[in-house]
Amino acid sequence: MSSLTYEDYYQQALEDLAFIWREDVNVTKVRVAAGGRPRYEQLLQYWVSLYIQYLRTAKRLTSVHDAQLQPQKRYDVRTLLDTCLGRMLELRNLLTVNCGEFVKLDDAMLDTKMIPDDLEVPIPRYFVEDAASELQERRRQIAALQAHYKERRWTRLSPRLLLRGPRRVPTPKLVPA
Repeated sequence: MSSLTYEDYYQQALEDLAFIWREDVNVTKVRVAAGGRPRYEQLLQYWVSLYIQYLRTAKRLTSVHDAQLQPQKRYDVRTLLDTCLGRMLELRNLLTVNCGEFVKLDDAMLDTKMIPDDLEVPIPRYFVEDAASELQERRRQIAALQAHYKERRWTRLSPRLLLRGPRRVPTPKLVPA
């Protein structure tokens, strides 16, 4: 794809974020009364729709970030993407706290014509790239520990060990003082 296509993606993502932000501000201003169950269900639907909108925008921003070559613009896209992913995590936590561990996204998926694979959260490439040296250091430390303790992988047990049975350890005798 050309840089113009990704520029269009970027502009669309900015428009989407502005719209989502206005929606988000309106939804977070609303308070739910103690007995207001129908209002609560309506707010849950808003939170689910906001989560899906943030998810779509995050996917778009991820593709823009990966294709962006200008460092200044790449930094801006990364900031937007981090903010978008952070808000997604906040909404997910809000849904988990209020709805339990499993949130029904079926109705929202049908409304937006999504499949379950579309709900997978994108992991930006820079997460892996930034942590590459740290991961390499961890692997080196694990290899050093394995070499130090001479970790072995047993492929099979020796029949001699199986036939010998458990080893008896002599019990120490107590000497009166």
